[in-house]
Amino acid sequence: MVVLIAAGGTNERWGVPGAKVLAEADGEPLVGRTLRMVRERGVEPFVLSSIAEVGAFVGRAWYPVPPTPSVCETLLAARELWGASAGALLLGDVWYTDSALRAAMGYRGALVRAWGNHQEVFALAWHADLARLVARCTTDALPHGGKLWHALRLMDGLPPRSHARLPAMLTWVTDGTRDFDHAQDLDRWHKERWR
Repeated sequence: MVVLIAAGGTNERWGVPGAKVLAEADGEPLVGRTLRMVRERGVEPFVLSSIAEVGAFVGRAWYPVPPTPSVCETLLAARELWGASAGALLLGDVWYTDSALRAAMGYRGALVRAWGNHQEVFALAWHADLARLVARCTTDALPHGGKLWHALRLMDGLPPRSHARLPAMLTWVTDGTRDFDHAQDLDRWHKERWR
């Protein structure tokens, strides 16, 4: 399985200078924590980023991609890495619990599976036989905003922008895994965590 960590878009919503994936949670940069946890499972992932600061931080794991406004475009920019292989895509601005990361990296089913909560998708994993479907739906999601959520809905045969029904392949995560879109999200999380 090829493990990819999407770690660097435009950071438009972050609201403070610097790459949000390098923001510290529990004293460790978010992308650094994910990279460490993946390596502890015996896998050398690729960190997809257009940000030189991220590349310098992750070292040999860096796979430079052009600046892209969406996760789907980032995934497609690295298609040569995963091609027809089974894969897992993790987001670099997520604080994963061990159980959530274990589920995403350990997925060996015959389908595409996603993990998330609160309308956020944290991870996507796919069987090698479905790599073409992932590529097609990721491409088809671009005109709709290119969010992983759009691609996931297309993979499940649902309209990309309708939230009337959750995709069947989404596994709801309620174990403490958190996505940080804004610097205030991280500040709030720290305060809640250390009460």
